[in-house]
Amino acid sequence: RSSADIPLGCLPAGRSSAAASLCRSSADIAPGVDRDTPPIMAGEDFSYMLNQRPGAYIMLGNGDGPTVHHPMYNFNDDAIPAGCSWFAEMIETRLPA
Repeated sequence: RSSADIPLGCLPAGRSSAAASLCRSSADIAPGVDRDTPPIMAGEDFSYMLNQRPGAYIMLGNGDGPTVHHPMYNFNDDAIPAGCSWFAEMIETRLPA
């Protein structure tokens, strides 16, 4: 007979409806943002933050190829303008002048 303690890993990455709505509406407005990406069921340590503060986990795509934790990953600099536009839209919406 044997036993083992298996840690559960990361908590589920919950999200607030308001934060998710802001992310979606900003993605619709920001130039170059493609919202046609299916959701994934990934473990993420950011879930600990989302369990303490309302928010949403967003993904900035990088095109086809190895993903961020793969040793052959190569960040696509062409994604920077769309990512900056998306974040700027969220900030301008949340903190209007």
